This record gives sequence, C-alpha cells and structure tokens, in this order.
Amino acid sequence: MQGHSNYVLSVMYSPRRDQIASGSKDETVRLWDVDTCECVHTLQGHSDWVCSVAYSPEGDRIASGSKDKSVRLWDVDTGECLATILGFGNL
Repeated sequence: MQGHSNYVLSVMYSPRRDQIASGSKDETVRLWDVDTCECVHTLQGHSDWVCSVAYSPEGDRIASGSKDKSVRLWDVDTGECLATILGFGNL
C-alpha cells in the first residue's frame, strides 16, 4: 500500500473491518480499503505530522491528532472534516 510521502506514525483497523486508517509525517490521514489495498480517501487539513488516528466504535468517524496542536473529526464515507479542536499541547 503506497501513498504516503513520509513515515507513517499511526495505524488503526476499522471496527467495520473494511478499512485501515494511517496517519503520517506527510500531514495526511489516508483510508485504505482492506480488500483492494487502495487508498479510498486522503484527508488533508493538518499542518504538521499526524501522530494518532482512532475510529469511533461504529467505524463511521475518525479522530486524528497532530503536532499542529489540533484534533480533527472526519466522516469516513465522505472524507469531510466535521470538526476541528485547536490548542492541544504535547501531541
């Protein structure tokens, strides 16, 4: 599975068992289809390394944490950023 242009720092398997999310030093989150190994969404919005990714229990949302001191909430199906929380330290 190629797509990130820098090191991957976080990976999580979806509770739906159909996707893998990865966060990278390239400032993106990528969603991968488990069956095809294709990138289905590239989530852009962070301005520094994405250090953590986590799915909601239902698997329909992803939270990403970045060294830019923000946490973003994403819709898995559309790739849309639903919310941004700014000002977190030590991420």
